[in-house]
Amino acid sequence: MHFISFLFYLLYVCLVAAISSDSKYQSTEDSAMTAKSAGHKPKYCKAMYAYEAQGEQEISFEEGDLIEFKFEEDDIWWCGTIKGKKGMFPKTFVKKLFSN
Repeated sequence: MHFISFLFYLLYVCLVAAISSDSKYQSTEDSAMTAKSAGHKPKYCKAMYAYEAQGEQEISFEEGDLIEFKFEEDDIWWCGTIKGKKGMFPKTFVKKLFSN
């Protein structure tokens, strides 16, 4: 039961982060402009497999899609943006195209 509570907590944190007005969670266009003006490039992941979101806090994608990486939530979930939607996705479905 504690695992389920923890999972809901993680999903809540990512959802709040995705809708926050903090610059870390701006729209894709805004974050790309902020990154360019600060001399930083956005970080991307490439989908190795299709993933269907299991809830509103997750994002869906097809194999080959590029996802803008926002942050690492934990050892299983990352947060990112695709096609204007922000949310969580399992990191095992993607290959990161950036170095830390």
